[in-house]
Amino acid sequence: MRKIFKKLITVLCVCCLVTITACSPRLSAPRGFVLDEDTLVLSWEKVDGASGYTVDISGDIYKTKQNSISLEGLEEGDYEIKVQADGKEGSTKDSKWVEYGEFTKDPESGFIYQLINNRSEYELVGGGKATGDVIIEDTFRGKPVTSIKASALARNSKITSIVIGKNVKTIGKRAFYNLSELTSVSVKEGSKLETVGENLFQSCKKLEKVTLPETLTVLPNYIFSYCSALTEINLSENVTSIGAFAFAECTALTDITLPEGLVSLGRYAFSGCVGLKSITMKDNLTTIGDLAFTKCTALKTVNFGDGLTEMGPSTFYNCTELESITLPDSLLGIGIGTFMGCTKLKDVVIGASVRNIGYDAFKDTAIYSKASVDEDGNPKDIIIINNWVIDCINPEYTGTFTSDDIIGVAQSAFAGCEKLTAVRLPNVKYIGSNAFTSCKKLNTAVFGDYLEYIGDNAFASCERLLCSIDDNGKPYLYLGQSLKEIGAGAFFNCKFLGSDDDDFIDLPDTVEKIGQSAFNATGFEQKAKVSTTGIIYIDDWAVDVAKAKVIPVLNDNVRGIADYAFWKVQFDDTAPSTCTKHKSAVCMCFPETLEYIGAAAFTATNLEHIEFSNTVKKIDDYAFYGGLLGEVINDDDTSTFLTVELPEGLEEIGTSVFYNNVY
Repeated sequence: MRKIFKKLITVLCVCCLVTITACSPRLSAPRGFVLDEDTLVLSWEKVDGASGYTVDISGDIYKTKQNSISLEGLEEGDYEIKVQADGKEGSTKDSKWVEYGEFTKDPESGFIYQLINNRSEYELVGGGKATGDVIIEDTFRGKPVTSIKASALARNSKITSIVIGKNVKTIGKRAFYNLSELTSVSVKEGSKLETVGENLFQSCKKLEKVTLPETLTVLPNYIFSYCSALTEINLSENVTSIGAFAFAECTALTDITLPEGLVSLGRYAFSGCVGLKSITMKDNLTTIGDLAFTKCTALKTVNFGDGLTEMGPSTFYNCTELESITLPDSLLGIGIGTFMGCTKLKDVVIGASVRNIGYDAFKDTAIYSKASVDEDGNPKDIIIINNWVIDCINPEYTGTFTSDDIIGVAQSAFAGCEKLTAVRLPNVKYIGSNAFTSCKKLNTAVFGDYLEYIGDNAFASCERLLCSIDDNGKPYLYLGQSLKEIGAGAFFNCKFLGSDDDDFIDLPDTVEKIGQSAFNATGFEQKAKVSTTGIIYIDDWAVDVAKAKVIPVLNDNVRGIADYAFWKVQFDDTAPSTCTKHKSAVCMCFPETLEYIGAAAFTATNLEHIEFSNTVKKIDDYAFYGGLLGEVINDDDTSTFLTVELPEGLEEIGTSVFYNNVY
């Protein structure tokens, strides 16, 4: 009887449980589905009472406690998705399944992107799962990929090639730095790429081929440096600038033609490219930076364009296979050590416009061994190339150097030749900086009427140089009738220059510029110390001052004022004012003969006012920088602000001429 009773109780319990379950309410079905196109998170409204949710993605079941699920991890393809709300055991039933519908996962590279520009565009910020040959998307999840962040893929070892999407406009510096397995880079047709950062592909040592778009005009510093496998680089003809070290140590490059639009080539741009055999430049290239091709030890052929004007120091230093060079007529100067160490270089044609050649420009080349002997094999003291004196290789050179053929003297060519006594060059045009520095016995320097330029310190410390007349009525110093410029310190410390009362230097009317301290520490400075004004005059130029306080009055015949002539000078404020507008002002009125005012000529003086003459043609950079007060205090303690009227004949005015003045 008891056993029957127990069975009855058990049956009743089961029946009650079944009854309770059958009576449990079913959960509402999920609704309000939203797919975030940026994150690929599918979400829906919360279902009251749900313990969680079951998501069926094409037969694969996923459980989630949240009312959302990320679809980002799905492989590319088409999927059917449905969702149900999970009930709580003993109290609620699972909801019915709800079809979300079809979802398509587009192909993606695996890169990591982040939204920018008010969530309207994407920027690539990391490598993510990208591997092998990759394509940076044009668009990602419906929005354009417009930039690649600095260092985004730096040191990635999984990527072997990259195709850059057409919507990418900017790439940050070091974005592809040291991708150890990268072999090629290209861009899609229609690329909008405009700007790339420094060090972009630096040290990608397996990179062999690069194609860049026409929209990219500047190659920044170090962009391909140390890409030792690079053999092919297709540059757009629109590239205008190649930065410093851009292709440094690209040892596999053998030849390159620079773009048509290229204007400037940076320092060290192709330095250490030991496989480079030839380089061709176009006519728009005007500037080549320092050491641009240094240590290109296989370089044999250099074809210059017709627009090149400037080459920096050591441009072709140690290009040991270079045998001949023809410089274009557009070139204005050859820098210090430009061809130094080009041991096979024996033939050089110097362009017609060259006006200065730096020291050691051809040092340690075959030119020295070839040019240092005469036709009979006897040693010569002077190295001459194309009518330019390059070097005096005998420091004991004694006596006079004279030649009717010389048109230029290179920088430091005779520097330190202490036994040189005279130089006579009737057809010379250019005398380089330091050309005769410390030729301590030089007393005569006579040039013809072609001389145009004397460089900085050209005759500095030529202590015995004279400017008087010799016993035959001829001048010891003659500068011709075409001279345009005298460099800074050109005759500095020429102690005997101007030491006699009747000494005089005749400057031609063609002179337009005299540099700072060009005639300091000479006899002319000593004379100025005892003069009324304290101003050092060379012919019709005011070149410097020799007193602590200077009277603000110039000679009536002054044509020019040298660079820094009155720099930081304190003019005598007790001297009678010549100012026509305010008699109490410390004023300088320029004579009707004045044409040129040099750089920083009146910087940081105590002048309160100036009055130009209409003859002034040129005012150089910083001429009155911080050197004019502009405010004059009247006798009744009121103030007057004076104004400067620029001369009617002014043709050229420099940078920051009146900067930091009260006017």
